[in-house]
Amino acid sequence: MKGISAVILAAGKGSRMGADRPKQFIEAGGKPLIAYCLIAFEKSPVDQIVLVSGRQYMDLCSQIVERYHISKCRSITVGGACRAASVLNGINASEGDIVLIHDGARPLISQRLIADTIDAVKKYRSVVPVIPVKDTIRMLAPDGELLPALDRSRLFGMQTPQAFFRDDILNAYASLESKGYDLAEITDDVMVMEKGAGIKAHPLAGDEYNRKITTPSDMDWLSLHIGRKHRDEDER
Repeated sequence: MKGISAVILAAGKGSRMGADRPKQFIEAGGKPLIAYCLIAFEKSPVDQIVLVSGRQYMDLCSQIVERYHISKCRSITVGGACRAASVLNGINASEGDIVLIHDGARPLISQRLIADTIDAVKKYRSVVPVIPVKDTIRMLAPDGELLPALDRSRLFGMQTPQAFFRDDILNAYASLESKGYDLAEITDDVMVMEKGAGIKAHPLAGDEYNRKITTPSDMDWLSLHIGRKHRDEDER
């Protein structure tokens, strides 16, 4: 085995945050959000980190990698027109037989979850962390009427890192391209495997701290939890 690569996505615009820069570059606890992801994967068993950035932020990414001594990040590549295209660019720049794909806006990724994902993908070839949905979920009919509540015991939120064998997911992307599939319709990486290769992902226990930071209220939550989370990790 050639090793394990982590593709970290930092190419999104983060328009819902309403800030003057993408959310992954906003600071919390004295560091930009993307730095927490990079540091976590630097400490982990992965062998290589590929950082995917918007073209205008490539220099900033280089500065962050240098400032926080991310020695495993030997490749910073430009993102694509949509999330799935950015992921593909990152995978193409990766070298490992196994690829973990992680959202740069999930700064509280734990060493436990990274290790569990690596262990699981070696057995199942396609894995995704999930967490139970706590709220009651209903759909709206076209006329605005509330439809019956969905069975909450069977509903789970998808997290990252999602992990695959590199050849498997590249073949899945090639299959989607041959079918003329619009990559903009892909919302996460397990969809690529499902649509392109017919392979279902194995779910593993996620982490409630591994929350995607999207809105100003998420930043408020992060400010309350970021110090506590990393203290807990250091004490283990």
